[in-house]
Amino acid sequence: MSRGALIENGSHMLSYIKSSTASLVLIMTSCGLPQSGLTITRGAAPARSTPTKPSTPIPGNTNNCRDIAKVTSKLFVTYVVHNEEDDAHCKQSSAPEPDYNGNKNLFLVYSKTIVELAKLLNEFGMKLSFQPDWTFVEGVKKFQPDFFSHLLSVGNVEVLPHAHATCVSYPELFRRLHDLGANPQKIIGGVTWDDYKSQDENKSPAGWAQWGAPAASIGHKNDKKFPPVVYRMKSPQQLQKSGDEHIHNAASPNIVTPGFLVSPGQPLELGVWLNQKPPKHTLSPVYIFDAPKFVSDAKSAAEYINRVRQMIVSKVLPYKQNGSIEFVQVSELISLFKKYESCLDLEDGQSVLK
Repeated sequence: MSRGALIENGSHMLSYIKSSTASLVLIMTSCGLPQSGLTITRGAAPARSTPTKPSTPIPGNTNNCRDIAKVTSKLFVTYVVHNEEDDAHCKQSSAPEPDYNGNKNLFLVYSKTIVELAKLLNEFGMKLSFQPDWTFVEGVKKFQPDFFSHLLSVGNVEVLPHAHATCVSYPELFRRLHDLGANPQKIIGGVTWDDYKSQDENKSPAGWAQWGAPAASIGHKNDKKFPPVVYRMKSPQQLQKSGDEHIHNAASPNIVTPGFLVSPGQPLELGVWLNQKPPKHTLSPVYIFDAPKFVSDAKSAAEYINRVRQMIVSKVLPYKQNGSIEFVQVSELISLFKKYESCLDLEDGQSVLK
C-alpha cells in the first residue's frame, strides 16, 4: 500500500505542508487506515492542557507508576509493511496491485524479500508489523504454505490482518492467517471512518484494537486527523457529534494507536518526526510505513534491502543510541498501554487533542 507522495501509484496519501511559521502539518490517510494528523513545530512537543489522573486505577496495575516518566519519555517506533488485495470485490486482477495469488515467481520474490527485511531489522533490534491482505495470504497457501513459520522464526515479527473487506472479511482473514500458522493478533490493520461507524463486524470487528485510527474517507476527501497518542476511542454507537472520536473513554474496548507516519524513502521527514518530544506521560508511536510492491526480481529486492539498511544506520540508530526511541510491535505497544494506563495523562472524557 502506498501513501501519495511517498509511494507512487498507491492508494494511501501522506502530505507535508509547510506554513509561514515553519510548523509542519502532518495529514495521514489510507484506504484502510490513516495514522495521525497534528500540527507540530520542529523540535517542540505538541501543546497539551494540564491533565488529570483517572480516579480509579486499572485493576492489576502494580507498578505504582514509579517508572512512568522514563517509559513515556520515548517515542515508540514500528516498521510497518502492507500489501493490498489485487482481486477487489472478488474480481480477478481488478486492481493495479501485484498478483500475489496468481504469479508464483512474483510471490516468491516478494515473500523472500519480506523475510530478508525482517532479518535486517532484527540486526538493529527493530520490530516488523507485517499486515497482509487476503490475496497475499491466498498466495501463501498456494505457493509457500510454510512462509509464516519462516517469517516468525526471525523473532521480531507480528502479523496483523489488513482487509479492505471487499471480498474477505476481517474475521475470515484472521482465520486464514491462523490456519497458516501466522499467529495473527486481533488488531485491525486498517479501517475507514465510515466502516468504523457502521458497526459492520466484517469490516470493523467490535473490541479489536487498531493500528492507527479509523480516519480515512472515500477518496481521501475528508480524512480525519488524530494526534500521536494511544487511547481508548468511543464505540461507534457513542459517536454523537464531531470531536467525539478524540475523546478518551476509559470503559471502551477500542484501543487506537495513531502515530507519526513516515516513509523510509523520506529521510528528512523521518528525522523531523524522530526528533519530536512525545506529549508528557502518553504513549506516542512513530510508524515507518512501507509498501514495497515494486519488488519484482532479485535486483529490485537487493536494492530495496540496501536502501532500508542505509536509512536505519543514518536516520534511526542515532535516536536509539541516545535513548529517545524504543522499538516495539503494535501488539507490544498495546500491552504497554494496558500496563501503564492508570499512570498516563488520560482522564475519562478528556479530548486527546488538548
